Amino acid sequence: MNIIFKICMICIAGTIAVPATFGQYYYKVFFEDKLRFGRGFSVLEESPDRYMFNGGIIHDSSKFESNLFFSNWEQNKIEVLKDFDHIEEWTSPISRSIKFDGKYYYYLTFDIYTQNKHPDSVGWNYGVLDTKGNQIVSKKIYIKPSQTFNNQTQSLEFVKNNEIILWGAGIPPYNDPKVWDPYLLWVRLKKDGTQVSGLNYYKLPNVAAPNYATESKLDLDSNMVVVYDAYDIPKEKYILKIKENDSIETVVRIPYVSKLERFDPKICVTHDGHYIVSNHLPDNKQGVELMKVSKESKIIWRQTFDLLSGDYLTLKNALNTRDLFVSRIIETKNGDIVICGGNSVVDDFYIPSLGEKIFTGTNLGSFMARFTKSGQLLWRHFLVNMDTSVNKLTWTGLRDVIEASDGSLVFTGDYGVKAQPTKYLPFMMKVGPNGCFDDRCSHVDKYWYFPKNFLSSATAIEQDEPLLIYPNPGRDVVKLKIPASHQSHDILQYMVRDIKGQILIQGVIESGQPEISTQFLPSGMYIISLMDEQGKLWHGKWIRD
Repeated sequence: MNIIFKICMICIAGTIAVPATFGQYYYKVFFEDKLRFGRGFSVLEESPDRYMFNGGIIHDSSKFESNLFFSNWEQNKIEVLKDFDHIEEWTSPISRSIKFDGKYYYYLTFDIYTQNKHPDSVGWNYGVLDTKGNQIVSKKIYIKPSQTFNNQTQSLEFVKNNEIILWGAGIPPYNDPKVWDPYLLWVRLKKDGTQVSGLNYYKLPNVAAPNYATESKLDLDSNMVVVYDAYDIPKEKYILKIKENDSIETVVRIPYVSKLERFDPKICVTHDGHYIVSNHLPDNKQGVELMKVSKESKIIWRQTFDLLSGDYLTLKNALNTRDLFVSRIIETKNGDIVICGGNSVVDDFYIPSLGEKIFTGTNLGSFMARFTKSGQLLWRHFLVNMDTSVNKLTWTGLRDVIEASDGSLVFTGDYGVKAQPTKYLPFMMKVGPNGCFDDRCSHVDKYWYFPKNFLSSATAIEQDEPLLIYPNPGRDVVKLKIPASHQSHDILQYMVRDIKGQILIQGVIESGQPEISTQFLPSGMYIISLMDEQGKLWHGKWIRD
């Protein structure tokens, strides 16, 4: 039986980490001392600065991962809404399996370990919770499993007529149960759980390779659309619409250009009625692209971004970031497009305690990027999380993003635990529209780093000790002498501003006596600043000839 309970805790050790705060922005890791393992799957905004999360967790006392719904607000309070600690049902880790209508939460799970259960007793589970975690509706949709595939859920969508569609993938009972050939599967309910239609199965005609839809969104006509990649005969990308009468309309049909066989296309419906879909680049390149597509299957624009590259070991100009996949695509209130996802990272990283660079990597770093409505790239960041206790990169995964009511971006995913390479936990972060913790992106150099409690310059502690800058005047390169009062183990940020205060160069120091390239700056006077993790700030004036 499901365990439903409410816990309201304020700064209880081991329940929620004290957040690393940066003005109105912050990040934090959940349940550090209570779990062996955890992942953040999706996030919803219940009200300003109150968020609800769906996570996958393994308790210290358990061997298996289960689901947990919990809410968090005011940076340090948490309430567990539902803990599926009996490990018998599961939500999709790649789609949003929970929705909020302003009053109630609606969720969808599917039964697991069905081989040990009677086939007539298993299927999908629909539930409704209020904001305190009380169960309002609980309904079982019975679906017999096949020998090759469990009937998995993906997501649910509110549609017209006060109905909700639960959907996923399954093998129809009239097909050979020994053949792995999943169909699109959906059930239509009223919000109170009354079944309207289903089980409904659909497979694209004349598509040879087994595949299934991987994400849904609500279209402007309040019908649900899903994205579907067929990577074999024919090799095409589809957007399918489930209409009111449960018929299927092929809305978009375009060539699928990648040689990769992946089950992870994502979709977003824009305010102007078009679709943003993700795609892998052709010829097995390591990046991803976005395409804006009209209902007439016309590609309006397609856009990607450069991967990081550099020299490491004996390789010259090799890719540092590769194997990208998109986890989520959203449209912001002003029409911009924000994406997040995962990637692998290999590079040389400077370790202050060693005084040298080391070669390290991880198969799950992450990235985020923002585009204008016309497809212009505004920024992209590749995130890394350096564990200095073992001098290795640790896990960092971004699985979901939303735009909060104040215009900030809220992400959830997985955060690697220090000194425990195999452990990672659910985390969230709230950042600015630029994807950073401050307007200067002072924790971003080649990579986006998780800063410690860096203070903004508005609250920084000014120091009487001047910053020594040489040569002064200078030209293409400026050198800084680290202040004697600086703690050697602290990370330093630098910033170069013009006399109007505009930030022209910024970054993180990776060596004892840093050099800053200034060759592109025009002649004039500049202010160069250093700031440490405690907020100590040093300034100096510099003149470029």
